[in-house]
Order: sequence, then structure tokens, then C-alpha cells
Amino acid sequence: MNALTMTLAATEKREEAKDKIAVLQRQEATTYRRPLPTFGSDKHWRQSIVEWMYDIVDSAGMQRDVVAVASYYLDATPVSTREEYQLCAMTALQLAMKLYCSSSMSWSSLVRLSRGTFNEDDICDMESRILQSLKWRVHPPTANCFLREFLQLLPESVDTNSLYRLEQISRFVTEFASCLNIFCQYQPSHLAFAGMCVAMQRMEVGMVTDIHECMEANTGINFDDIATLWAELQRSLAHNVSLHELQVSMATLCSPVHKSTASPVAIKPVLQFSRSPRQVSC
Repeated sequence: MNALTMTLAATEKREEAKDKIAVLQRQEATTYRRPLPTFGSDKHWRQSIVEWMYDIVDSAGMQRDVVAVASYYLDATPVSTREEYQLCAMTALQLAMKLYCSSSMSWSSLVRLSRGTFNEDDICDMESRILQSLKWRVHPPTANCFLREFLQLLPESVDTNSLYRLEQISRFVTEFASCLNIFCQYQPSHLAFAGMCVAMQRMEVGMVTDIHECMEANTGINFDDIATLWAELQRSLAHNVSLHELQVSMATLCSPVHKSTASPVAIKPVLQFSRSPRQVSC
């Protein structure tokens, strides 16, 4: 493939990403406007539920982004008791798995998971409630949806290693934020960009400037739009994980890799923390 062909392909990919982002931004502002959690004011209860969702998804070997979808379903469905909330969480996760994964949990598996607290009729009824609350709009844009497209827009000054670190740390941050009530008020596009800004802290100044200019030109989002969110992410991360340790680990893993010989997907990091990044607190 010659240089001209590669340039045209890259341009086409960026234009496609811009179109997708525009559609996703319209959706998050209208049809899929992010609901605030409907159940009570106990932030720790929702946090525990979302962490439980991640544990289930991890044990089943499924993609973690399904949890962002399931938590959207959960937050959009009115419930009045903790038992209903637990049932709603189980059913929301199973519904998201059915729609987004190649395999899912059966209702009988959910009954066993609840240790007999609920039966299949309970789950069936709750699924109907969730779908009615959603008005059958079951494909909300998530922060990772935006992140995937944002990464397609990045300028050529971002080398392969920097791109990989940016992607992995941004995903880590958005996953972390999905557990906390305080971040439910923010649009997924802003959360994705704020996660990128957290990840950019150890990158070269010139590269960071290029990314900010590229994002504003192609998405209409600038740092001023997400400054409050970025500061809140910084504060929450400081209370829970060592972002410096994460950055250094990623840099170490990427250091022997060169842009001309490796792609981001070729690197498989294993990062060790004393606590799960999802076991978080405000």
C-alpha cells in the first residue's frame, strides 16, 4: 500500500469517525439523555451493584462495556426497595448481555445467582419494566463508544506507544467512573474526553496540544467543557488508585515497542494493584 493510498484511507476513517460522533452526540443529548440513579441516595449501594456487575462480566469472560449499558438500564428504571433494585440490576445485566454479547446468562442461572430470592417470573416481569422505562431504546451511547471514535481522530503526531497508553488508561478511567454516582450527571462524550485528559498528563506538551486542537475541531468539545469533570475524576482517582503507578507501568510496558514494528493490540499488559480499580469510593 503506497503513501497516497494510506493517506486516503486514514482520511476516510477520520471522516467516518466524525460522522459517528455527531450521531452519538445527538443521541446522548436527546433520545439517550443520561438518567440519574432513581433509587434513593445511598451512593454505596449503587457502587456495590456496579462492581458486582463487573465481577460477573469478568468471570464470564465478556466485554466490560456491557456494564455501562446495564447500568444505564438500571438507572433508568424506577424501583422502590433494595430487593427490587437487586432484581433490576440482575435483569439489566442479563438484558445487556443478550443484546451485546454472543452468549448470556439464562433466567434459571439468574435464579441460582439470587440464591432463590427471585424466580423466573420475577425476572420476566422486571425485564418488561426495564424495556417500558427505556421505551425499547436499548442502545445507549457509552463513554467507550465515544472513546473508540475519538481515537480515530488523533493526529499523526501521536505515536503508537502513546496511542496505546492513551487508550488503555482512558478505558480504565471511564470504567472507574461508571461505579460512582457523581459521574452519572455527565454526558458520556465528556466523560470519554476527560478520561483522555487524565491519560495525557505524562505525554509531551506538543502532542497534548495537538490532541486538544484536534478534538475541538472535530467534536466541538474543548477542555473548558470538561474542566469540572476532569477535576472530579482527579480527586476520586487520588482517593483510590495510584495514577502515577499506572502511567509508569504503561510506559515501561510500551518502551521497547516502536511505531514501525508493532501495533497497540500486540501489547498485553498485566497491571498489578493492591486493590481492584473498581473497588472505589468518593
